[in-house]
Amino acid sequence: MSQGFDLMVFGDPAGGRDQLLGATGNGLIRIEGDKVTPLMPGGYSSLNSSYIMLQSTRVPNRLYYALSNSGGLLAYRWDGARWAEEARRTLIAGIRYLVEAEDGSLWAGGQGGVVRIDKAADNFQGAKNETFGAENGLPGGGSYALKRVGGQIIATPANYAGMFRWDSTAHKFIPDDRFFLKADSISGGNVWEQPNGDVWSSTSTGRIRRIGVFHRGGDGRYTLDEDSVRGLSAFEVTKIVTAEDGSVLVIGSDGVIRYNPRGGGRTEPPFRAMVRLVRPFSGKALFGGDRAPEGQGVEVPWGQNSLNFEVAAPLLGNEEQTVYQYLLEGAEKNWTDWGKQAGASYRSLGPGA
Repeated sequence: MSQGFDLMVFGDPAGGRDQLLGATGNGLIRIEGDKVTPLMPGGYSSLNSSYIMLQSTRVPNRLYYALSNSGGLLAYRWDGARWAEEARRTLIAGIRYLVEAEDGSLWAGGQGGVVRIDKAADNFQGAKNETFGAENGLPGGGSYALKRVGGQIIATPANYAGMFRWDSTAHKFIPDDRFFLKADSISGGNVWEQPNGDVWSSTSTGRIRRIGVFHRGGDGRYTLDEDSVRGLSAFEVTKIVTAEDGSVLVIGSDGVIRYNPRGGGRTEPPFRAMVRLVRPFSGKALFGGDRAPEGQGVEVPWGQNSLNFEVAAPLLGNEEQTVYQYLLEGAEKNWTDWGKQAGASYRSLGPGA
């Protein structure tokens, strides 16, 4: 047996025993205790290598299984006693994501782009498929992650700073960065919606990683929380799932981390960034990290209205992962993008900044 890429519990719609299935470099497997058996005819083979599988919600006894090398997509059916291949078709190379929409269509994303099989639940073998690219609103080339969030299809291109949402009326993908965590350079992101409606988001660009949770409120609005999960930014994340006990499993190249969103008695102190130094472009420092008397501020002469600000974040461990945003009241309306630069410069500031 070579590498394993995906695990899932297949729930028998007829009420039979659940099955633990795995997508591996040698095909689809079933795991029972310490026994592993291949599900595909011919046993183990690298030709059956796969990254992803998906149990259909529209046809619950059907399992979709993507072949990573050939671009093939298979439909397997469980009849209550055994597995049988239902149909197969060829789509795109390197399929890593499968998403079933509410209308029964099946979406696939990977190295070859984005493909939709229309009405796959009704007629998988004979349904039409459509490939999407630049003419449909997506950046050309590269691979794509696909997820279903809030009932909508979200596509995230690799090495691209942004996300796209499928608009069925316009028949195209449109920019939608609601769940995208911006960084200071071109980056790749991904999202994972959890059963409670929360959406986890992760962005990675070089050594900088951001991870956050968009908590869904009763009114359908989302509130971003990065502080409570900031420690997880040290890890490369490939998948996030909610366990039966409500804890969250963060899965990546470093292993599996169990995160308890309810805490457990221990709470982290608020994360703060502090201004260390304020200095004009020429002249002595105006502020050196000390505290001004209550009710008093620092007056800056007009001739020194170009300033450098240096900041620091008192975080023990993973300092190289710290990123900053800046906003100077009276001079800016919006926060800057996140970046590793621990300082900001402003030229020719006006009165009141």
